[in-house]
Amino acid sequence: SLRSLLPKDWDSQHEVAWGWLWETVGALLNSQIGGKLDRQERALTRFMSSFGDDMRMLYRQQLFVKFFEMAPKSVHYLKQSTTRLHFLVDKWMAMTLDMYR
Repeated sequence: SLRSLLPKDWDSQHEVAWGWLWETVGALLNSQIGGKLDRQERALTRFMSSFGDDMRMLYRQQLFVKFFEMAPKSVHYLKQSTTRLHFLVDKWMAMTLDMYR
């Protein structure tokens, strides 16, 4: 939290302003995203469930190829087996759906 970064300077006025900021951000997000999340969740669920075994395997392989192209230094941090990388993709897909729930 921001409070932990500014312990000496943080006071009740900061706390009120911080609360107002997040209430405003929350209201703005709700007004912009509101009812769209349900539709997006259904579409994403339909899309991901349409993957057959071959398509899922291709997606797993291509995801990390593209990721390593875009972030070459990440290769040094993700020295995992292919099986582990595929597990990570499956978890990422599940977590993506969970964000909508």
